[in-house]
Amino acid sequence: MPPTEDPRVYLAAERTFLAWIRTGLALMGFGFVVARFGLFLREVEFSQHQVDLHSGRFTLWVGTALILVGVIVNLFSALHHVRFVRAVERRRGCGPASDHGGGDCADSGGYRGGDDGLPGIRAMTRRGVLASLLLSQLRASRKRIVLVSGDDEYRSEEGLPQLAKILSTRHGFDCTVLYAIDPADGAIKPDLHTNIPGLEALDSADLMVMLLRFRDLPDRQMKHIVDYVESGRPIIGLRTATHAFDLKSSPTYARYSWKSKEWSGGFGRQVLGETWIDHHGRHGTQSTRGILAKGAEDHPILRGIRDGDIWGPTDVYEVRLPLGGDSRPLVLGEVLEGMHADDPPVRGKPNDPMLPIAWVKTYTGAQGKTARVFTTTMGASQDLLNEGVRRMIVNACYWALHGGAHSGQERRGPCGRISSAAVRFWRISEGREATGGTVRYTWARGVSCIVLNAGLSTARVSPNAQTARLRW
Repeated sequence: MPPTEDPRVYLAAERTFLAWIRTGLALMGFGFVVARFGLFLREVEFSQHQVDLHSGRFTLWVGTALILVGVIVNLFSALHHVRFVRAVERRRGCGPASDHGGGDCADSGGYRGGDDGLPGIRAMTRRGVLASLLLSQLRASRKRIVLVSGDDEYRSEEGLPQLAKILSTRHGFDCTVLYAIDPADGAIKPDLHTNIPGLEALDSADLMVMLLRFRDLPDRQMKHIVDYVESGRPIIGLRTATHAFDLKSSPTYARYSWKSKEWSGGFGRQVLGETWIDHHGRHGTQSTRGILAKGAEDHPILRGIRDGDIWGPTDVYEVRLPLGGDSRPLVLGEVLEGMHADDPPVRGKPNDPMLPIAWVKTYTGAQGKTARVFTTTMGASQDLLNEGVRRMIVNACYWALHGGAHSGQERRGPCGRISSAAVRFWRISEGREATGGTVRYTWARGVSCIVLNAGLSTARVSPNAQTARLRW
């Protein structure tokens, strides 16, 4: 029997093909494990209050590279297998021994169908199914954050996509951003208060981040938000989320409105801690500097943040003291005379006392589960240009998803063991001396917890030393 007529040729080709497919899938699986190991280390650091926003980046890149190599191996093996089968089929139609009497292989035509091609097709189908399962597992293992935008003043439709990009590309979260959409043409229309399609994404979300303002959504859309809130899953509210809803056409969920009498203060006051009161600083002429609340400096959300690191051109919102529920202020808003970060603070009543601009609280929903809630009256698109604001919100996402002792029982021990090793994001308390590409910091003897500024990437610290050389 000629080799081209022997079915064992196809069986051997299929075994080789499947062997390469298994190799590719193994590489992809191993790459996934490596990438997830970096995220696991980051979660461990967070649970120990040692958050390094850049940790795990090396393992993420290595894991991604292995996954890409696995994909390439699968693609090349599939291409090689198809070419081999086509070559065998062409040879079946060549030469005097052929039933087709073709004589010249070059004129025998292309790939021949029929049952002889089915093993390769079945193998490719199995490969596709396995790859789809692997990709779905990759997606399912990531924490899912849904960011809901919808305001006509602070450009949430611009700011939230950028925040989602940071959370997904830098921190491995699976992010979905929802917008106010004009049903007539499908365009984003922030001043349309009655339509935010896609809210069913909240049904499977692990965290909701919202920047809404006076939305009047229909019951079918509000139901997804209310079901999420009452489920006990964590919530982050930015800027105008304190007055997210003005439900004029929804008797079912009217109590969520910002000036609800039935549920005093509505969603804002009851869930986030405050509803809309008024501007405290002068809107558009007085900016805000963040000052850490006394006793909150060690909270996980403020990891790597100092007085003055947080600044935004938006003004301080007026709030009633004390805030609603078990709210705990983290950052106070210092009203500045102008619209620059180095402007002096306003004297007198606006800063006496300073009002909270960021706080944490809990909310127990209808299902009896207690949710972690973080609220900040900052978060406009321009505020997100500030590194301190971005870091606070990213830290809040980790705190909301992975926990933290809200009641003030956070572990306050040293945030890390200082040894002769490279560390990142440790703050130096005092002293700075620039020498070329290296900055030398000094600190008081006995300091055991040090955090670098974000612009600095590494530090080498020796035991019991009083200086460290930092490179960026």
